Amino acid sequence: MQTEGRTQFRTGLPDLNPAGARGGIAVVLMNLGTPDRPDPEAVRPYLVEFLSDPEVISLPRGWRWATPLLARLIAFFRAKGSAANYAMIWTDRGSPLLSISNDQAFALERELGESARVFVAMRYGRPSLGSVFEEIASEGIHDVVLLPMYPHYAGPTIGTALQAAYALLGQTGLRWNVHVLSSWHLFEPYLEAQAAVITRHLAENHLSPEKSVLLFSAHSMPVSYIRAGDPYQMEVEASIRAISGRLEWPSDRIRISYQSRLGPVEWLGPSTEHVLKELAAKGDRQVAVVPISFTADCVETLHEIGIEYRKLFEHELGGKLHLVPALNDDPGFIAALRALVERTIGGMN
Repeated sequence: MQTEGRTQFRTGLPDLNPAGARGGIAVVLMNLGTPDRPDPEAVRPYLVEFLSDPEVISLPRGWRWATPLLARLIAFFRAKGSAANYAMIWTDRGSPLLSISNDQAFALERELGESARVFVAMRYGRPSLGSVFEEIASEGIHDVVLLPMYPHYAGPTIGTALQAAYALLGQTGLRWNVHVLSSWHLFEPYLEAQAAVITRHLAENHLSPEKSVLLFSAHSMPVSYIRAGDPYQMEVEASIRAISGRLEWPSDRIRISYQSRLGPVEWLGPSTEHVLKELAAKGDRQVAVVPISFTADCVETLHEIGIEYRKLFEHELGGKLHLVPALNDDPGFIAALRALVERTIGGMN
C-alpha cells in the first residue's frame, strides 16, 4: 500500500482558481463524521447518509439497489438509542469529534505557519467535503494535501473518503495538485506520539504490568473485507507491535481486541467485550484500554469504551477500567502531523 500519491486534476471546465490568488497549501483533515445535535431528528439523517455508503454496508452485487432502503430501516430503529449515546458525551462545544478535530486543525495550522491553511472535513455530516472544497477554491489554493485521520488504511474509512474526494474534484473541475496520505501506520513520529500518550497515562494512574493489562481496542471490520484483501487488520496489528516495542510493558500483559460491530455478519475479533470478560475470569482487575484506531475521541471511545465497557468491567466484573485518551491535540501528535505534511509538501516542490 503506497502511503502517498499525487493526482493532478485537469478538466475542460473554466479555471476556478483565478489569477492573482493567494496560493499556498491546504491541508484537509478528513474524519468520519458526526450528527449536528444529539437528538433523533439530527441523528437519523446522519445515520442514513453513513449507512447508505456501499463501502459501509456491502451487499451482494444484485442487491446493492437495496442499500439505501436498508440504511433508512436501520436508522429508523437505531436513531433514538444512538442519540441517547451522543447526549451522554455531548459537551458545551458540541460534538467531541468535531470540536477536537477543530482543535487539531488549529494546532496544526499554527505549527505549519502562514504558508498553510488547515481545514476539517467529514465524510458524513458537516462540515462536508463539498463545502470545504468550495472554501479552499475561494481562497485560490491549488496545492492540497488530503489527510484522512486514520493511520490504518481501510476501505470503509480512507477508501470511501478518497472516493468521495475524487468524485467531487471531477464534478467541480477544480484544477488542483492533490497529494493523498492513505496510510501512515508505521510513520515514526506517529508511533512515538502514541507511545508517549500511553506511557503518560499509565504513569499518571500508577499502573504497572504486575497488576494491569494493556488492551489495544481497534474498530472492527467485517471479515469479508479482510478476505478480499483489505490491509486494515495487518496495519493495525503492525502499529500495535511497533508501539508496544516502545513501551516498558511485557508482551504477555498486552492484548488486542476489536469493537463497534454492526450487524449479524462475521467481524474481526476477539471482541473487546469478550476480552474484558476473559481478563476478569483470569483474575485481572485493572485494564488500560487504548483506542488504537481513533485519533480523536468520539462516541466509540467516550461512550462505548468509557461508559459501556467501563460499566461492564467495573460494575459487573468487579475491576477497574482506565481509558487512555485518543491522540486528540496532544503536542506530540500535532508535531507528527506536521512532519507528515512537511514531508508531503517537500514532494510538491
